[in-house]
Amino acid sequence: MKTRDFIIAVAFFLGVGYLLTIIQFDSDEPSFYVFVIIMVGIFVFNFLARKSYSLKPYFTSKFNVLTSKYNSVVSSELPKELMFQKMLEVLRNQGLKVVFESEQNLQILATKGISWKSWGENIYIDFTEKDSVIQMNFTSTTVMGIFSWGANEKNYSSLLFNFEESLTI
Repeated sequence: MKTRDFIIAVAFFLGVGYLLTIIQFDSDEPSFYVFVIIMVGIFVFNFLARKSYSLKPYFTSKFNVLTSKYNSVVSSELPKELMFQKMLEVLRNQGLKVVFESEQNLQILATKGISWKSWGENIYIDFTEKDSVIQMNFTSTTVMGIFSWGANEKNYSSLLFNFEESLTI
C-alpha cells in the first residue's frame, strides 16, 4: 500500500470526524460518536485488508454496501496459462500493483491507488475452464465508496482493450 495514500485517507477521515464532532459537540447523543468511530474503523480495516486475496468474499459481497462493485465474464479459446500471463503483463503495464498472483489457481489481485474518483480499487481476476472454453472472471471493487463514479467500469474496459491489444501482432 502506498503510505502517502493511506496517510491522506486517514487524515481526511479524521478531519471529517473532528469537524462532525465540533458540529455535534452540544449533543448528548453518544450514538453519533459511535457512528463516527465505526465508520472510521471500517475505513481503516478496508485499507489494511485490501491486499489479502482471502478477503475477496468480503469486498465482493452483495451485502457489503460500502463498496461499489463491477463484474464481468469474458470467454476465450486461448490457453488459460497464456491468458494468465498476458493479464499480469497488462496489469503491470497499466501501472496497477499486482499484490497477489497464483498461477496454480489462476487468481490475481491488483490494486489501484487513490484518485479523485475513489479511495482506490481492488481488481480480482480468476480464470476457470468450462467445456474447453476459458472464462476470465473480472471484478473491480472500490476500497470504500458506495459509488465508483465509473472507475470500476473504466478499469474493466481499459484492461480488456489493452489485453486484446497485447494479443495482436
